[in-house]
Amino acid sequence: MSCVVEVKQVPEQPLAVVRGVATMANLPARIRALFDEFYAGFKGKGGLNVVLYPGSVADEFEIACGVQVERGGNAATPAGAVATTVHMGPYHLMKPAHEAIHQWARENGRRLTGTIVGSLRALERRSGEAQNGYLLSDRVSGRGRRAPG
Repeated sequence: MSCVVEVKQVPEQPLAVVRGVATMANLPARIRALFDEFYAGFKGKGGLNVVLYPGSVADEFEIACGVQVERGGNAATPAGAVATTVHMGPYHLMKPAHEAIHQWARENGRRLTGTIVGSLRALERRSGEAQNGYLLSDRVSGRGRRAPG
């Protein structure tokens, strides 16, 4: 299935999160551990689960895991233009969705800023298997500058 990339203007979204570091090799385990830590202490009412990658994804990088909140929180997604797509299915098969955003940026002469937001919504069970929907967004800026490969 091909990923459709859309550009949207989005407002800042307050988040309640816990922070940690990860590598690509341990990312799924670190996300799970950070959500376990978050929900062990979170007493409020939140929206979608969110994984925020606030900087570049290098050898070791910062991540934040938590939920959208109406106000307050200890973090926020930045306002502005985002290139976004949806991935339906397990986390480990999400790479084509990321690649689609990067390809869109290259083809449209846009630069990705490196602030990646992944929102997770567990959807209804189909054929005995839970389906996960991931909304991936990466901030974009400027025309005429090429996105990294």
